[in-house]
Amino acid sequence: AGYANWAHSLYLQMQDDPNRALVNGLLSRARRERNLAERAFRAWKYTEAARHARRAYVAATTAAGILGYPTPTVPVLQGPISSKAPHQGDPIRFPDN
Repeated sequence: AGYANWAHSLYLQMQDDPNRALVNGLLSRARRERNLAERAFRAWKYTEAARHARRAYVAATTAAGILGYPTPTVPVLQGPISSKAPHQGDPIRFPDN
């Protein structure tokens, strides 16, 4: 939800920018990817939702950079999205798991 929310926040900031025409394609992609993320989230497809939300965020931050809006940069957030859920075993009953 974080990426989707950040993408939407950036989208709203740029919505009335007089130079918006320069980034209309990027903003359309951000909006489309955010909608796909929400649809996937409601269908319990969380990896797919995260992937679309991140794509929305990347499109929105790219547009923001072109228009000169500041965006937070967190290198950890820019790493690859894993399709594996973290494994957590029971260290007391199964210490080798």
